[in-house]
Amino acid sequence: MEAQRAVESIESKPHLWAVWTAAYAVVGTIVIVVNILTLYTYLKTSSLRTRKHVMVINLVVADLLYGVIAVPATMLHLLNPTITSFYVYKVLNTFLKTASLFTLGVIPVERMHAIIWPIRHRVMNRSVYKIALLIIWISSAVVTAVVALQWSEFWEILKFAPLLLPIIIAGVSVATVTCYVCIWMTVRRRKQRRLPTSAKQDKALTVTLLLVGGAFLITWGTPVLYLSIAGVCKSCYQLSVSSITGLMLLFAAQSLVNPFIYCFRLPSFKHSLKARIKEIAGSSVIQLRQPVRQRKITVETNTEHSVSEIEVK
Repeated sequence: MEAQRAVESIESKPHLWAVWTAAYAVVGTIVIVVNILTLYTYLKTSSLRTRKHVMVINLVVADLLYGVIAVPATMLHLLNPTITSFYVYKVLNTFLKTASLFTLGVIPVERMHAIIWPIRHRVMNRSVYKIALLIIWISSAVVTAVVALQWSEFWEILKFAPLLLPIIIAGVSVATVTCYVCIWMTVRRRKQRRLPTSAKQDKALTVTLLLVGGAFLITWGTPVLYLSIAGVCKSCYQLSVSSITGLMLLFAAQSLVNPFIYCFRLPSFKHSLKARIKEIAGSSVIQLRQPVRQRKITVETNTEHSVSEIEVK
């Protein structure tokens, strides 16, 4: 049983797993800080708080939750290896990364609709986005539940469960390629026209999100494909528990990739992020100076009282 093997491996080398825990703590802290700044930037900047950024914000939320919930659950399992902690960290990891995967599957469809049918996209009801977000998170929960049943060997009829994630990854990949080919063909036909500024911004955002999706499929999708196939193919090379833990650390680091891509590809996001950082730094300095000013006022007040008492005497 995979859970029992993981627990025994961790218990046999406690010093090694302490190093892994420290690495997770460092990466998890960076993931939380970076994604909080990214989310704050999107929510506080009106030009980034638009319908075309809804799925991007959902992706940031999934990455932030991964740092807040999944990374500590993994650390808890490394510090206190039990069957329960094993399933908790596996479920949280799968749920949040699957949510990111489904979001990346919706993004190409949304971008294709925005570029090929821009007028329809502008007048589209906002409830469509709410429904899409609801479907993403519900679907992630369903997939996680099915995969968790397969891990626990509770429901033997789920023979297809190990291949569920590879099938979803393949479907998202095909949908992404299809949508971006349609986008490329449309942009190529319109190349002779003079594009407005909004169309150029949509094009830049589309290319950026293509890079985000590609990076996710390479850093998360490829290892998951191998692990899923290795779980079915008994003759395939089986990774050690230490190697799997290293992959999980790579999955955590993957949550840092997207903000860096936004900075390099989206000038508006980069400028807004700098402004938000200066705003936070400025408010922190003001808060630090306030107690000093209050102390000065108190000292001056006490001195005036003392002087007045002396004059009275």
